[in-house]
Amino acid sequence: MKRKIAYPILIILLLATVFQSFMLINYHSTGRLLPRRTIEGPNTVTEVINFEEYLLESYIRPFEITMTTGEGLNVNKVPRDLQGYFDQIWKDTISALATLADKKLYEIYDEDKWNEITGSAGYTIKLGYDCPIRFINWVTGSVNSNSEIDSINKIMVIPIDSDEGDVYIRSGNKVFRYLNVKLSGLLKQNEFLSLYDEIKQQSEITYVYLNEVALYENFKGNIEPDATVIIMDDYVTINRIRVASYEILSECMFNLQIEPDVNNLSPLVKQYISEIKTKLFGIYSDVYKEVIAQNRELTFSDQYNSYSIHTDGSLSYRYASASYIQEKGDISLAFSNALSMLTDMTSLSGTKQNNLVLTKVKEQDDSYAFSFTYFFNDYPVLMQNEKYSVVIKATADRVISMDANLYDITDASVAGSYMDLYDLRTFNMLSEQSISLGSLKADNMYIGYIKDEDTVLLPSWIIDDESVLVIELKEAED
Repeated sequence: MKRKIAYPILIILLLATVFQSFMLINYHSTGRLLPRRTIEGPNTVTEVINFEEYLLESYIRPFEITMTTGEGLNVNKVPRDLQGYFDQIWKDTISALATLADKKLYEIYDEDKWNEITGSAGYTIKLGYDCPIRFINWVTGSVNSNSEIDSINKIMVIPIDSDEGDVYIRSGNKVFRYLNVKLSGLLKQNEFLSLYDEIKQQSEITYVYLNEVALYENFKGNIEPDATVIIMDDYVTINRIRVASYEILSECMFNLQIEPDVNNLSPLVKQYISEIKTKLFGIYSDVYKEVIAQNRELTFSDQYNSYSIHTDGSLSYRYASASYIQEKGDISLAFSNALSMLTDMTSLSGTKQNNLVLTKVKEQDDSYAFSFTYFFNDYPVLMQNEKYSVVIKATADRVISMDANLYDITDASVAGSYMDLYDLRTFNMLSEQSISLGSLKADNMYIGYIKDEDTVLLPSWIIDDESVLVIELKEAED
């Protein structure tokens, strides 16, 4: 009788042991407790809206969208926070890309064609980098039949009639033109004209196309013709921002630096370390051992994974067996893994999280590299040296590395203060720096912030070249 009871209990214990071993093996090999679903995302989000729609609104967004009616010099940037227009234009553009994916007929031009169409009435959607077509195919839910397009950097949509228009795609040094593409939403001609009037009236900054302003031949080809500059606004209000490292990371590393004996840590530092481990690894926090290096950097590691918190509060992750990875797999699954890692890292913040936007996708031999940048009040916050705040390399199976500078951003401006007023006249700034247009080679020119050692950051005029040129905006005088 006892054996009849013992055998079932033994079988249950054996099954439980096998299941637990499976979870541990899967966790160490993929970084997850359970096998991966086809597409992953934060549960709190996928229960509310479609996951792909969430990505388009939260992470996968253009660097900039501009519109012009071709009248005069005026170019208006579509604000990211104005009644959802930015996101809707982007979604409508995605729909247009999906529509033209199967089109067999198109025209091919060299890059000079882009110069010709600059200033035509329509939208210019700038991704800000050469985005691999595989990623675009996933975002659009289609497969582009044009084998000559291997990446997309910019898109121009020119409404022709009520619901059709021409779509130009900038891919490397080629321009592809698709005629009579079905347009929807805000891309339609009547919607475009109505929106342009609204944005023009609300815009505080007057932009112009650079090649429309200067009639110099010596700089042609150095600066993209659709780069916008400001020439008419003497002084415009742009907020200062306050940047602080994640409290739990900065406090932990600060106190760790002043510990007299790292082999006998104070209760406060032990509490920080325990809290960080719990947030990162959950119920598996005990699996990771912590090691404090001679320079007081803190590392959590197991057989396969290593997480390091550096003395400046930055984070890095390395997968120990990355050299054995043979295939990078599908780019959509790789991005899903990168997003999962990003979610884990940003969960370390105890305050409201700021927006991290995907600003570069690079296809490498063994993996995909996804770079993210903070945005605040429609302006990017760039790192002084690395430029991107977070860079994650991943495959379809797992994340293999990550380097992150995480921080919280708040408004540091004083309401009504003259200190918030800055001179935006581009030509004045260039001449004061003894910089000629002919010496510039830039894909873009924009206002942004450069993260350095200071707590309060001031806006700067950024010329995006191979080496980013930063010109501090001049404050208004008394």
